[in-house]
Amino acid sequence: MEGRPFRFIAAWLSILAGFPISQALFPDLAQAACTVAGTPPTWTCSGTTNLGTTPLGNGPNGPDNATVTVVSGASVAAGNASAISLRDGAVITVQSGGSITSSGASGGSNGLWGAGKNTIEFRSHGTLTVGEGAAIRAIGTSTNAEAVNLIGEGNTVINHGTISAINTAAIWFEDQVIGDPNTIDNYGIVQRGNGSEQSVTANSIGS
Repeated sequence: MEGRPFRFIAAWLSILAGFPISQALFPDLAQAACTVAGTPPTWTCSGTTNLGTTPLGNGPNGPDNATVTVVSGASVAAGNASAISLRDGAVITVQSGGSITSSGASGGSNGLWGAGKNTIEFRSHGTLTVGEGAAIRAIGTSTNAEAVNLIGEGNTVINHGTISAINTAAIWFEDQVIGDPNTIDNYGIVQRGNGSEQSVTANSIGS
C-alpha cells in the first residue's frame, strides 16, 4: 500500500508531461527486449529493442536451426554490428510493420562471418520472411554491411516489405558455400541508396 500514492503521483506527472502512464508506472515495459527460449534458441522480439553491438546469434559458432521472430509493429536496432547473425537452418520472420536496422560503420573483413556487419546474415538453408509494411535496413556508412547477406547456399528470402541499404547492396550473396541456389521471391521493394538518399544508384542485389 505504501507504493500506491507514489504511483498516483507518477501517473499525474506522466499525464502532465505527455508520457504514457504505463511508462511512468512500469518503466521496464517501455522498452521490451528480445526474449530467448529453448534449444536451439528461439528469439521473440516485441516493442523496441536496442541491441547495441551484441547481435542475436553467434554466427559461425552456431547453433543451427535458430529462430527469430520480430512481431508486428516491433523494432530491433543494432549499432556498429549485425542485428542477427546465425548459422544453418535459420528461420527469421519480420511480421507486418516490424523493422530491423543496423548501422555498420567499419569496412573490411569484420563481423562474425568476416563479411561485414550486415543487418541480417546466415549461412545455408535458411528462410527469411519480411511481411507487408515491414523493413530491414542497413543505414551505416560501411560499403560492405548489407541489409541481408546470405553467406552460403540454399537460402530463401520472401519479401513483401522493404529491404534497403544506404551505402551498399541491399542483398548480397557471399558464396562462402556453393551448391544449392539461393532464391529471392520479391513482392515488395529491394533498393540501395547513395548516402542519405534512397535511390537506385547501383546494384541492389549482388554477389
